[in-house]
Amino acid sequence: MEEHALPAEAREWKGILESHWRAFFGKQADYYMTQLIRWHQGQLPQFSIAAFFAGFFWMGYRKMYLMIVATIIVLLIEGTIETALLSWFEVSQNTYRGMDLLMTFVFGLAFGTFANRVYLWDARRQIREELAKGPFHIEELILARIAKRGGTSWMFLLVIFGSLALAIIVANSFDLYKAFN
Repeated sequence: MEEHALPAEAREWKGILESHWRAFFGKQADYYMTQLIRWHQGQLPQFSIAAFFAGFFWMGYRKMYLMIVATIIVLLIEGTIETALLSWFEVSQNTYRGMDLLMTFVFGLAFGTFANRVYLWDARRQIREELAKGPFHIEELILARIAKRGGTSWMFLLVIFGSLALAIIVANSFDLYKAFN
């Protein structure tokens, strides 16, 4: 029997019921189910324009906090290596700025290209963690817990923008801009 002929609550994708995936994805379940089907068929999910332009903010909005930490670590390592190499080769300030701009674009492309795949992987990890908690007999409770863990959150963005605003206020009040110029 073909998977699409089964009702949504009985279909499985990557070992997880479709109803669980949909609960995790929330309002954009149809879009992410399309990406999941592509992944299931061995294709790459589509390029994410939102992730290309928003990067970390997109990940925070999608509650991918572990992925943010992992990405920051990768970027710190890459930045350290890049700075060391550019210093070693004694490149000009214009070359350094050009490389910085190029790497920003490359990371944007990487975010956009792999964002949906990483999100699906992270969703599967989080859904499995919720399912491992039990109880297994009350589907409404399971769906509610999965939905709470998934979906989107503006809280991350509010915290980041609030922190940036606070940092600017502190920098202005202590004239920190003058100290670095």
